[in-house]
Amino acid sequence: MIIIIDGYNVLKKMHGPEVSETQRSAFVNLLGRYLKKRHHKVVVAFDGGPDYYPSQEKQKGVMVWYSGLKQTADDLIISYVQEHRTKELLVVTLDRELCNKVGESRAETVDPVFFYHRVREICDPAKTETVADADEVCKLSDESDEELDTLMYEAAGMRMPIKDESEKTGTKKGNEVSKKERAYQRYLDKL
Repeated sequence: MIIIIDGYNVLKKMHGPEVSETQRSAFVNLLGRYLKKRHHKVVVAFDGGPDYYPSQEKQKGVMVWYSGLKQTADDLIISYVQEHRTKELLVVTLDRELCNKVGESRAETVDPVFFYHRVREICDPAKTETVADADEVCKLSDESDEELDTLMYEAAGMRMPIKDESEKTGTKKGNEVSKKERAYQRYLDKL
């Protein structure tokens, strides 16, 4: 699977509107550790960068893109997704316009907060954050139930299921899950 990350979208959700160079570097390092454990191809795109034109470099095994001044990270992500539409792609963003554009190429999207916590869980299973921002999942008790915690983080990252025609007409039986929902769940399971 190829994971394409809207870098500042993730970091601003986790750290607020001002993202430091240190936070960006720490995020790329975290992705490098994640890459060693999961063996996905990981691409992270940031707006701006050191050059006027788009540039890329490999850090800790992660392909890091900078959009330069003429484009945005969204432009780079959309272009990459369109060029690789036959591959298994997962885009990490909550940017509505970007989600719509990559969805046209049949790429799946995942919530940045869910993704970040999933990566942290895989890289540092012993460290569980207990303090959360207002947009994050917030644990209300001090009890430790690893299975329940994992389930709650997964649930927080899921999208609302899309109702298909059989569901609208009532022909769906019991708790059956649509093909689209099963396919999306497979993406999440691979994270």
